[in-house]
Amino acid sequence: MEERTQELNESLSNINKLKTQQDGDYFLTSLLIRPLFTNNTESPSLKIDFFSKQKKSILFKEKHYEIGGDISISGNIAIQGEQYTVFVNGDAMGKSIQGAGGALVMGTVFRSLLTRTNRNGGYSRPPESWLKESFLELQSIFESFDGSMYISVVIGLLNERTGALYYINAEHPWPVLYRDGAAGFLENELTLRKIGIPGNEENFFVKFFQLRKHDILILGSDGKDDVLLGNDERGRIVNEDETKFLRTVEESNADLKGIYERTLKFGELTDDFTLLKLEYLVDPQVKNEISLNEVLEQANTLYKKKSYSPIVDYLNEYKIIFSDKEEFFIMLGKSYLKLKDFSSASKSFERAANLNPNRLESQYYASYSSKLNKDFQKAEYFGKIAYKLDQKYLNNLINLADIYKNLNQTEEAKKFAEKALVIDPKHPILLKLTDVF
Repeated sequence: MEERTQELNESLSNINKLKTQQDGDYFLTSLLIRPLFTNNTESPSLKIDFFSKQKKSILFKEKHYEIGGDISISGNIAIQGEQYTVFVNGDAMGKSIQGAGGALVMGTVFRSLLTRTNRNGGYSRPPESWLKESFLELQSIFESFDGSMYISVVIGLLNERTGALYYINAEHPWPVLYRDGAAGFLENELTLRKIGIPGNEENFFVKFFQLRKHDILILGSDGKDDVLLGNDERGRIVNEDETKFLRTVEESNADLKGIYERTLKFGELTDDFTLLKLEYLVDPQVKNEISLNEVLEQANTLYKKKSYSPIVDYLNEYKIIFSDKEEFFIMLGKSYLKLKDFSSASKSFERAANLNPNRLESQYYASYSSKLNKDFQKAEYFGKIAYKLDQKYLNNLINLADIYKNLNQTEEAKKFAEKALVIDPKHPILLKLTDVF
């Protein structure tokens, strides 16, 4: 019995040593992440707050520390002479030390991007370009881990003067807009996979939103949604209603601590819980010394002269001023089409389509340009919207037939080709298309 007791004590001692060693590793990792998880925004135009409750906590040398894969960062940079606030909310793949490793990589690389931009005196190209370059650098680094490290993330750039928001969402929970007491999602579709997934570059797209005074954005990891409600005979019951968080935001008046406390009343946290809140405090200041009609008139004059490159340069000067004008982006998209810059054309038409979901021209061109850019999934998405708006619009019927041909969905392609043939049985493009069936 004494020998058995001694063996148990030795085993327990070894376990305690391993536990102490593991806690030491956690402690060192938490020390490395802490200076990266920083809110460095300084601006009278807005306010940013963080809230973090990582799932894994440790007691090391009589002090409590947290470790996890969630990370939030904010700072300031200059782009084309304008002050921008940069913000990040991310969730690295894996639990505890693995997730913390991803957060550490994300924080280190992103802080380096901010430092480099500021050291160079700012950035001379548009905000979309800064986001793309940052994304590509992060994608390259995370991809080098060969599938052992991914991160979902929202990266945003806010023009502090105009309230123009540019952002990318790499498979992160949708940002929430809290405006006039009501909360809603800023988006409703997945366009970009987690950073680190191979081939992700093909899906890159910068999203846009115009903020108003007192608008609040709330970003958060999926820990805010994955709440344990209880147990039944089949096991754990985890919340699957992502709109529950919208109601929680409204009931808490977008107060981060209040959101956390209400979430705990709803159920038990099963993952890291991290929130980032951005409140825009001022009226957007936009120099609107020229009307949209004047800009479009000048652009049309250049268009008739086939001066497409000058049109693009001219319109891009007014992109922020007319950021909510559908006609502006239709003209910009058509100019990019003439230059065969299908990527830029599709982005412009998608902006127009999102500004007015009920306009056939915008939806059709968003589909057509996406097809030319070989983004057939997005082309199908907008083409189907255009079809709902007008089921006899010949150009879109031909467009959809071509899209489904490229998607190898022969039956769907035939269906739309036959609909088009009823309208114009001698259309040359349609005849070429039907020859391959």
